[in-house]
Amino acid sequence: MREASVLILLCDISSALTYLHKKRIIHRDLKPENIVLQQGEKRLIHKIIELGYAKELDQSSLCTSFVGTLQYLAPELIERKKYTVAVDYWSFGTLVFECITGFRPFLPTLQPVLW
Repeated sequence: MREASVLILLCDISSALTYLHKKRIIHRDLKPENIVLQQGEKRLIHKIIELGYAKELDQSSLCTSFVGTLQYLAPELIERKKYTVAVDYWSFGTLVFECITGFRPFLPTLQPVLW
């Protein structure tokens, strides 16, 4: 993706994550397939969809369920440790890496990903 497009994506998705997290919701499955484009007044807007794995935080603010897509899972999920909203930021970072390089990180064979 071009730099300008990546910056718009970063802005839109980080804004959406901030909104969810302020509402005490963890998405837990952030990946390219769960981002869609919607026509706004001046430009296309990236939106997060598929809240099937999303979880509202309880009083302890820690989760233990193993959910998500393997290529985008945070280490604490893979290690089956308790986690917080930070798992969404790991997935977000993985997504950003993929947008910039065209490759998914942490895979044995790096093959370009077509967007």
